[in-house]
Amino acid sequence: MGKRDIYEIEARSDYIATLLTYYEAIMMAVDRWINVSWTFASIFIPASMVLAGIVVSAGIEGWVALILSGACFAITLCWFLLWYRTFMFNEIHLKQLAAIEEHLAEKLNMPEGLCPQLTMSKKLKARFGRRANLIKIRYIIPFICGVLCFMWALMLGLALLSLLAP
Repeated sequence: MGKRDIYEIEARSDYIATLLTYYEAIMMAVDRWINVSWTFASIFIPASMVLAGIVVSAGIEGWVALILSGACFAITLCWFLLWYRTFMFNEIHLKQLAAIEEHLAEKLNMPEGLCPQLTMSKKLKARFGRRANLIKIRYIIPFICGVLCFMWALMLGLALLSLLAP
C-alpha cells in the first residue's frame, strides 16, 4: 500500500465522518423541535381543556369568559402553528437524512436494513397496509386543532353574546 492509497483512505474516512456528523446534527435538531412542540402541547392543551371545564361548569360569563376563551383560542392556534412549523422542518430534514443514507449505502455498500429512512415507508406499508395513509399525524393534528379552535370560537361567541345581550 503506497502513500497515495493511505491518503485516499484517510480522505474517504474523513468524508464519511463528516457526513455522519452532519447526519447526527440533523437528528438532534429534529429531536429538539419535536420535544419543543410536544412539551408545549402537553402543558397548554390540557390546561386549556381544564379552563374550558371551569368556564362551563362554573357558569362563568362576561369579561372573564371572554378573556379565557380568547386566551385558550390563541393557545390552541399557536400550538397548531408551532406543530406545523415543526412538521415542515422535520419533513425536509428527513428527506436530507434519506439522501445521506442512500449516498452512504452506495459508498459503503451497506445493506438497506441499516438505513431507517430508506426503509420506513416499506415497513409502514407492510405493517399497516393502506391504513398507513390514513394514520398520519399530518391529518390527525390539524383535525384536533380544528375541533379545539371551533370549540373555543363557540365559547368566545357565547361570551360575546352574553356581553352584548342585555
